[in-house]
Amino acid sequence: MLSVGSIGAIINQVKRQGESQLSFRQSEWKCQGLFEKHE
Repeated sequence: MLSVGSIGAIINQVKRQGESQLSFRQSEWKCQGLFEKHE
């Protein structure tokens, strides 16, 4: 069985993955915006 500590670690890992995906999408949108301006 999972201990409370390991469950917390899994939740934190999922949160970090979600945040990194969001920041990656935001930077991707910014890059697209810059490319559109240059065109």
